[in-house]
Amino acid sequence: MWEWLENRLLDGGQNGKVVHHAIGGNAEIFYKEVATNPQFNACRESIDFLVGEIRKIEAKLAEYLKEGLPMQMIHGDLHYDNVMVVGDDVSGLLDFEFCAYDWRAMELAVALSRYVSEDEPLPLVERFVSGYCQKGVLTESEIAAIPDLINLRIFSNAVYFTGRAIAGEDTLESLTSRAGAYAKRVRWVNANRDALANCIRTKMAALVAA
Repeated sequence: MWEWLENRLLDGGQNGKVVHHAIGGNAEIFYKEVATNPQFNACRESIDFLVGEIRKIEAKLAEYLKEGLPMQMIHGDLHYDNVMVVGDDVSGLLDFEFCAYDWRAMELAVALSRYVSEDEPLPLVERFVSGYCQKGVLTESEIAAIPDLINLRIFSNAVYFTGRAIAGEDTLESLTSRAGAYAKRVRWVNANRDALANCIRTKMAALVAA
């Protein structure tokens, strides 16, 4: 995870919500801050869960880096808050500050990371994936990685807000107030890994067949 974060530092060390210059790719700064800062006690159960999941994902992401998942320029924050519509048609996109040369599959993963926070995520995921598959294509390796990449987006937010607090740019409440919601998202993704991957496979196969 930390190599991925470090590789995405731009313009002197900050790439939006991907990472923060106060932490960069140094895992120990983040882990020490979470373990020793008493302000995290306000969300201790949730933040400890997130840290445990971050540690678990490190080995997986190292494998994805070795595997060489397809790369391309991505918007990096393509969820419904950043999409303008007129009627049923998309009329524009907003917020290009997170554009980066990244794993192609991260574009879909970032978008889905917002939907998994809803009360009933799967129908929303299915609808978004249906639209994505009209133009987007993923390999089987990318599809299998999507649940981890959704979680990666959530984890990078936790690292980013921790870095902002360390640098004195924000209070830690920006994270402690969100940690419970982040943990809920990750738990949902972990419990629905097969459903997420199968949804993407099914939608892509249907379009190919058509």
